[in-house]
Amino acid sequence: MKKYLLILFFIGIAFNGFSQFEVKAFLGLNGASYSGLTEGESQNAGLGFQGGAAILFGTTWYFEPGIVWYTNGTDLNILADSIISGENIISGFKVPLMVGYRFFGRTENLLNLRLFVGATANFVSKIKFGDIELNKDLYNSVNWDANFGVGLDIWFLYLELGYELGLSDVYTGNISLKQNALYANLGFRIRFGNKSRGRSKK
Repeated sequence: MKKYLLILFFIGIAFNGFSQFEVKAFLGLNGASYSGLTEGESQNAGLGFQGGAAILFGTTWYFEPGIVWYTNGTDLNILADSIISGENIISGFKVPLMVGYRFFGRTENLLNLRLFVGATANFVSKIKFGDIELNKDLYNSVNWDANFGVGLDIWFLYLELGYELGLSDVYTGNISLKQNALYANLGFRIRFGNKSRGRSKK
């Protein structure tokens, strides 16, 4: 994973040579679920919230680092010596590093479609199970996710739909659960620099 992030970092340096970049801000919703549940365990995804900002470098191909503050909740029935039940609420912030492709090239086009993929470092600040805030020794403060999705740009607004696939266990000890999340972000973008040098000239 560290090698993957290093590759993305050098890609970002390459894209930083472009004079065109965008500053983005957004608010969104998420729904979290867990992989790794065993027989007799169950879950019901709840609705979570997030907000953040990012900087996009490039035109047709682009690199996008960002930061996201989030909270999400899932009703869990899990086995830890005995069955325990409650709403599992996680709060923290994430640092996504994304590489994307813009189909219509120029960033100033009225309409554009994007695909993106990358890695996310998830820094957990607090976990509550039911009414109890868990001790930090019971969960991993840094988790890794694979991140991919699609974006639609309309003038200065944009909508993104994405999925985060958990690669790390949330908890320490004998509870092996990875968190996945489906999310939707609505935001605005501000362009800076010279006109893009994308492939479309129309």
